[in-house]
Amino acid sequence: MNHQKKKTILVIEDQQAIRANLLKILKHVGFQTIGAENGHEGMELANNHLPDLIICDIMMPDIDGHDVLKELLQDPGTARIPFIFLTAKADRSDIREGMNLGADDYLTKPFTSDELINTVFARLAKQEAITQPYLEDMKRATDILEEVAGNIKQAVDQVGTLSYRDSLTNLPNRKALLHWLPETLSEAQDKQQQVAVLLLNLDNFRSINTNFGQGTGDLLLKAVVERLQNVVLEENAITHIGGDEFCLIQVGVLQKQNAAKLARNLLNSITQPYSLNGKQVSVKTSIGIAVYPDDGQNPDQLLTAADQARRSCRMRGGGNYRLYSSLADSVNDPSLLR
Repeated sequence: MNHQKKKTILVIEDQQAIRANLLKILKHVGFQTIGAENGHEGMELANNHLPDLIICDIMMPDIDGHDVLKELLQDPGTARIPFIFLTAKADRSDIREGMNLGADDYLTKPFTSDELINTVFARLAKQEAITQPYLEDMKRATDILEEVAGNIKQAVDQVGTLSYRDSLTNLPNRKALLHWLPETLSEAQDKQQQVAVLLLNLDNFRSINTNFGQGTGDLLLKAVVERLQNVVLEENAITHIGGDEFCLIQVGVLQKQNAAKLARNLLNSITQPYSLNGKQVSVKTSIGIAVYPDDGQNPDQLLTAADQARRSCRMRGGGNYRLYSSLADSVNDPSLLR
């Protein structure tokens, strides 16, 4: 028994000498044992310990073995525990009554140690043969549930990832921008860096959609993204915030002219003609630039400032860029800040 997991056996016997002898024999062959001197104590121990097998005398005062078995069968927690009766009677009707109640086996007093041990081992082996398929089914079911749970989690993660991506361009979207821009600014503050926010839109995109169709417009957006990525190499620096609008983040700007240089490079790349579905398509681009911390202390302030600079650029004919800091220095027309 040393190589097996120890099983627990409950012995319910009112005669102390017999009970002690049974416990000694069972313990000797490697079982954990619990003893009860009457039916009430036996039922309590069975509920508390849920043993692997119960050996119970039939003839006991107050509550006999038959009543103990009846009570245990009413409780789902103890109903499946193998139950062996001990009886001093050789009357077959007494034995039949116990088996009809649901006992698994019986031993007739007197019996030898070998008879006791063989009966216990046989009963446990039979119980294991009965329960093993259920345990295997339960394990398979558990494995399936774990796999399903894993698939659900993966699907949830994918949905979460997709919610931060634009389906057309596969760029991070506005939601993604608003999610990580605060952290970017916080890190820049710790490192005493400047961050440039560039808002870009295609000035004549609506007319391209109207003249050539939405399919061509979608192809144009994808082609623009490819050119943006050739100019801006940093991962997640470009977001598609909707329609023909894009946002670019430049971290570690030494001075505002660095952002202006990036804007000029973007204009030179994006405004080159496109060949789409056999058609030559050209676009104009307006870019507004705001720089942290001078033009705004948080994402809302920076995005608003960059948008105002972009609108000002478009009102001047588009196809160019504008720094937010230059608005106050150029004209005093309030319409530029709408």
